[in-house]
Amino acid sequence: GDRERLFTERLARQHTLLNRIRGTPVKPNLSQLAQEFGVDRRSIRRDLQDLVTRGQLPAEIVGREDE
Repeated sequence: GDRERLFTERLARQHTLLNRIRGTPVKPNLSQLAQEFGVDRRSIRRDLQDLVTRGQLPAEIVGREDE
């Protein structure tokens, strides 16, 4: 159903984000990523927070909203 599809899309997006961001010193541009994936900035922020929570990205990746 829809929930499974959304969950799968989110996991795929997180996987792509992880591969793109890991190993780069530059903070991710949330607006650019959101536009690229066709989602809201909040979705990207939540994805990054999930990756940090799971220990896959360093906490510094998720900066304050005004950055």
